[in-house]
Amino acid sequence: MQLIWNQIKSHRSQTIIHLIFIIMLLAGVAGPPAAVAATSPDPQPVSEFAPGRLIVKLRGGEAQGVKFQTASASAVDQLQARAEVASARPVFAGPFSDPDLANELGLDRVYLLELREGLDLFAVMDALAADPAIEYAEPDYILSTAVQPNDLNFPLQWGLHNTGQQILGISGKVDADIDLPEALDITKGSQDIIIAIVDTGGGLTHPDLVSKLVPGYNFPDRNDNPQDLNGHGTHVAGISAAATNNTTGVVGVCWECKIMPLKALGTNSGTVENVADAIRYAADHGAHVINLSLGGSEPSDTLLSAIRYAYLKNIPVVAAMMNEAETYPNRIYYPAAYPETIAVGATDKFDLRAFYSSYGDHIDLVAPGSEIISTIPFQSPNYYYGYMSGTSMATPHVAGVLGLMRSMSPSKTVEELRSILRASADDLGASGWDIYYGAGRLNAYKALQQINAITSVSLRGPYTVKPGVAATFTARVSPSNAGTPITYTWTATGQTLRTATTSSTTNQITYTWTTPGLKTVRVSASNAGSTRSRTITIAVGLPTFIPSLNKRLDLGASSLLPLP
Repeated sequence: MQLIWNQIKSHRSQTIIHLIFIIMLLAGVAGPPAAVAATSPDPQPVSEFAPGRLIVKLRGGEAQGVKFQTASASAVDQLQARAEVASARPVFAGPFSDPDLANELGLDRVYLLELREGLDLFAVMDALAADPAIEYAEPDYILSTAVQPNDLNFPLQWGLHNTGQQILGISGKVDADIDLPEALDITKGSQDIIIAIVDTGGGLTHPDLVSKLVPGYNFPDRNDNPQDLNGHGTHVAGISAAATNNTTGVVGVCWECKIMPLKALGTNSGTVENVADAIRYAADHGAHVINLSLGGSEPSDTLLSAIRYAYLKNIPVVAAMMNEAETYPNRIYYPAAYPETIAVGATDKFDLRAFYSSYGDHIDLVAPGSEIISTIPFQSPNYYYGYMSGTSMATPHVAGVLGLMRSMSPSKTVEELRSILRASADDLGASGWDIYYGAGRLNAYKALQQINAITSVSLRGPYTVKPGVAATFTARVSPSNAGTPITYTWTATGQTLRTATTSSTTNQITYTWTTPGLKTVRVSASNAGSTRSRTITIAVGLPTFIPSLNKRLDLGASSLLPLP
């Protein structure tokens, strides 16, 4: 498969020079063909795993009279004393920022075992699993990136703003995008928010990334240099949060968010051990969002434990659905299949599910993933940008929007964020949620509107007025940073219905009544997140008025006070 890399020079007129590289991606090896039937399952490939390596989790406390002193040299010594084991070390290096949570999940009891040469890995695994002191034993599975390389010359970021522009003579669909320009009118994010990219590393000197990076880590080599030698991680990072409005390169979804580059994969793939520890590291070093543009067909208790650690620390973990819809249409992939993750499929510029995008009943939503331009880690003085396709590219769109959402509301739970993403998505495919599109295509603008939904509206004005005298009423919504635009709908006794749509959190109206009596004024304030209403009663031309009437109607004491 071929991938076109495009060098974009930041001059008055950008010159694009194409350099073609061949990248061979790792793929599962198919097993023997299965019998064809109407409900035939996918053929099962041989799972990939690191040879001679197992991951085990020791039971906590005492199991059937066998006691391990976990998270200590004693546990390692006992494991290494086994005839099959050449070496043992903890999978999660620690120290943990939340040791109580780590202990509850048993992260301090998970070890990587290097076996002696010549042993049957699965025979040793079965023997270990049968040991009453061991909770589980599993291979160190290989996880792969979810990129679908292509050779299309597509120089515009249609996924952020699609005008129906022609690409190679074919027009896309207008507004088949995430409405990023509109979203950025609400917020551009915050430099306090960190998006961790667990991938092949990052382009540490790239001009569109260098100002956005916080310290990361290289897990395969166990050092502080997560330089990307592949390109995938750099491409993903650029989509989520490349430097923006700097006359260079591309636009990141979260303008102000920082990026934590965590190298857990090598050339397109890596082990569960490294990915799991990278997730733990991100959760312990200040990440607010974790992006996983990777996956594999085998579940892993070790990987799930790491994801739960992040989830219980209220850190959303976004995972790619993977790209095997044509080859294995009924297969699910991990970690996207874990309920703690936000699972993301891919769409194209026509607002259709990308042909390769895997699907299933665990999908949350989809995002632009085909023909996406982003950063590529070539060395100075030439910096490049390239086009890739895959659920790997869709996932950081969601991670970037989560960065924007976290900037506005740092305390919302993962499930509240998931709910907003799904509720604000543009419905595609069958009406409502479906297995191909989930809740629909990501819409950043609507998500940000809902992140700060209107929680209440107050209504102030005079509670007595003379006939023929104008009375002014003011509505004010909360919170003060409620998503805009806001539509105010006013109704009043004997008055014409009026509406106003504005970016302001306050709105005023003036009424005049000529006949005496009790009148009501009602305002409804709506944004994409919610609708709230308030009603007050006004005495027109009456000698006395009982303010408690409004209290009995549960309208709030503030509604009874005249404007200052």
